[in-house]
Amino acid sequence: MTALITADLVDLDVPSADRKTAVTALAERLVKAGRVTDLDRFLADTRPGNYRRLVDRLLGSARYGEHVGRSWLDAARYGDTHGLHLDNERSIWPYRDWVVDAFNSNMPFDRFTVEQLAGDLLPDPSLSQLVATGFNRCNVTTSEGGAIADEYRFKYGVDRVETTSTVWLGLTMGCAVCHEHKFDPIPQEDFYRFLAYFNSLTERAMDGNALLPPPSVKVPTAVERADLDSQRERIGRARSAIAAALPSITYTDPGPKSDTQPPKRRQLVWIDDQTPAGAKLQSSGDGGPWKWVTGTKPRPHSGKRSTRRTAKGLGQHFFTGAKPGLQVGKGDTLFAWVHIDLLDPPKQIMLQFHSGNWEHRAVWGEDRIAWGKSQTGSRRRLGDLPPLGEWVRLEVPVAQVALKPGDVIDGWAFTQFGGTVQWDPAGIVTPSHPGPRLFASLAAWSAQLAKSGKSGKHMPAEVVAAAKVPAEKRTPAQAATLKDHFLVHACRQTVPKFKTQAAEIESAEARIAAINKGLASSLIMKDMPKPRPTFVLKRGQYDIPDKTRPVQPGVPSALPPLPKDAPVNRLGLARWLIQPDHPLTARVTVNRFWQQFFGTGLVKTSEDFGAMGDRPTHPQLLDWLAIEFVESGWNVNHILKLIVTSAAYRQSSLRMWLTFQPDSTNSI
Repeated sequence: MTALITADLVDLDVPSADRKTAVTALAERLVKAGRVTDLDRFLADTRPGNYRRLVDRLLGSARYGEHVGRSWLDAARYGDTHGLHLDNERSIWPYRDWVVDAFNSNMPFDRFTVEQLAGDLLPDPSLSQLVATGFNRCNVTTSEGGAIADEYRFKYGVDRVETTSTVWLGLTMGCAVCHEHKFDPIPQEDFYRFLAYFNSLTERAMDGNALLPPPSVKVPTAVERADLDSQRERIGRARSAIAAALPSITYTDPGPKSDTQPPKRRQLVWIDDQTPAGAKLQSSGDGGPWKWVTGTKPRPHSGKRSTRRTAKGLGQHFFTGAKPGLQVGKGDTLFAWVHIDLLDPPKQIMLQFHSGNWEHRAVWGEDRIAWGKSQTGSRRRLGDLPPLGEWVRLEVPVAQVALKPGDVIDGWAFTQFGGTVQWDPAGIVTPSHPGPRLFASLAAWSAQLAKSGKSGKHMPAEVVAAAKVPAEKRTPAQAATLKDHFLVHACRQTVPKFKTQAAEIESAEARIAAINKGLASSLIMKDMPKPRPTFVLKRGQYDIPDKTRPVQPGVPSALPPLPKDAPVNRLGLARWLIQPDHPLTARVTVNRFWQQFFGTGLVKTSEDFGAMGDRPTHPQLLDWLAIEFVESGWNVNHILKLIVTSAAYRQSSLRMWLTFQPDSTNSI
């Protein structure tokens, strides 16, 4: 490479820069560090090859990918917001990290190209390949009122044509939107053939000012992936244990009448020494946050501790989000034990129950808490304050507070106006139990399931479908599906045998849901199943298609044609760009690398290799670098190493300054 440019240097007698200057400049360009941390060690190392060893070390630095990748992200028009109207945040930063990792791992540029332009179209694409397609989701988008969806969908397509053609081809194809290109051999029809590659995406024209306008994909970290895999293994082991145990169970259906007797009511304590699973503890008003107390004044009514609040005015502690919640049945009664301080009684106490909203309240004492409408389910007075200085059980019939059979309570509030109040066990008296109803009869359960017809998280659709088939017409497989699910999840006699495995599955599924809720996501590309028709637009107007000029996806006619077997989609385009004999891709790319290190490319107009662009200052050098790039296997680090170890890059600028030889563009 040096031989192609040394004639100019020899004529001017230009020496190399001193070692300290050369190393500082190298670090600035490769890792954006003005000073190499071990500069003194490098200067003391006089062994041959010390500069090349330093280059290798900097290319291996994590900061290298961050710095060099920054220039690529500029070309990709990367941004963390939508760019128009409200300019809301969007989540595409995993694509940014993908670019950094690609440079740090020295991903071959041909693969780098294919995955960004068409990673989603590869056979069985990996998560990384999907994230890579964020390149063409970096365009600005809008959801402004009055914006026309068809117009902006067209604008997004124009942006993708301009960006792709500029970055890989160094062509100004955007000049052919309205008419033939005025300077380059790009007819208007070529523009729309290129646009057709991007005209069938599933994205919506209006982004909804959303963080993740679809399509998008969740992107777990390595730690999160390992955790998800671990939880799935837990589920797999539990299901295997269930499958192994089922054949040993002997079950005889006692008949549907066995489930007609109303079950006995029993007390279910929901809140005692702790709140239910999933509960989000909160408080408001006077008295501070939740306070759990132990001790003897008074002793907890049951367990080891109870909650206490002292307030001067209105105050409460409560929770929401309990899973599973309390399912209310007809005739059920809610209860809570309360102890009112003998010397500091409140004016009023209230219990509130959350089932979709908080409009389910019971009150005792004076009329001091204003929430709800008096003597309705939103504010039902059930008596005076209970006796002071002793534990008293308060009971609330569910019908009195407007709770209907089937309602699910997922929150509970302990409220008071003034005074010191202590609360302990609370729950419900019901014939039901948390979770689905249990049956003794498979036939009765199947009939009830067929009638409700509801599938969901705990009721697979294939089980519901089997239940809907009359018993005499079920296939052996359907009968087995029903029976197995019944024995594990709904049979009063056998559910306890699978309690451990069921709890393990529920715990793992809850962990998976929690992980998924917190996962990062990134915008990606995805095509419609059926391509959208593309036409040349008259004068480039989005709403004036020339129906006599339909076009199919294709590349500029002045460039080499697509291979005959190329797929007619973005994958075909991407593979065409990286053909070894392609006249532009390698030249445009190495020119951009040169620009990153010298400030100006061998072709000064790095975005325009067309007729209006500058001629290369060293055409043979540009050709040689392009060929070397392709023959090296599109090895980015190889090209960068050639550049920074060349005499051209390591020359001193001092001599040029002393002899007043102008070279402001670094062309010598």
